[in-house]
Amino acid sequence: MEEFLSCPYNLAFNRQTRMLADLTLINCYDTSTMNSTMRDKIMLESAKNNLRNLAFFGIKEKMEESQFIFEKTFQMTFTRELAEWNKSKSHDTPLTKMEMKVIREKNHLDIQLYEFALKLFNKRLELVQSNSESKELRPKPLVYLKSEDVESEDEDDSGSSEYTDSTFMNDLMYNNESYEHP
Repeated sequence: MEEFLSCPYNLAFNRQTRMLADLTLINCYDTSTMNSTMRDKIMLESAKNNLRNLAFFGIKEKMEESQFIFEKTFQMTFTRELAEWNKSKSHDTPLTKMEMKVIREKNHLDIQLYEFALKLFNKRLELVQSNSESKELRPKPLVYLKSEDVESEDEDDSGSSEYTDSTFMNDLMYNNESYEHP
């Protein structure tokens, strides 16, 4: 983990912001043409604008609501609830408080983008719910997969203190003293 966090060329940091931003606005990865503060500001605003213009995006911690918006937006029905697929590699990665601090610092743009995405997502959810005939979060699927056709992952109910995706994002957002709370 130390090697990963200390690499100066690590493209994992602020990855979501970079993936959504128009990098031509900042001369791609040429860091010599503009200072990092201006570069970060342009990249973050570009990512927010592009996210705003997407027909759909989901939030991992809100998979049921994400599925509802997707199904209503594209008039499709999933055969399985997306919320059932809620485990990721981060569940298996224990982190120290110092590692979390470094991760928060190195992902400051993604933290701001995530907060923006949550607000935009909640506005879209309200809009879709208000335009929906039913106020329930998602319609019942018309087709179900047979249980033997579905691979399942064993849940870890050991009560360990490892970070889950939800607590990871909360720690990223709310334990960073320089971050402005909504």
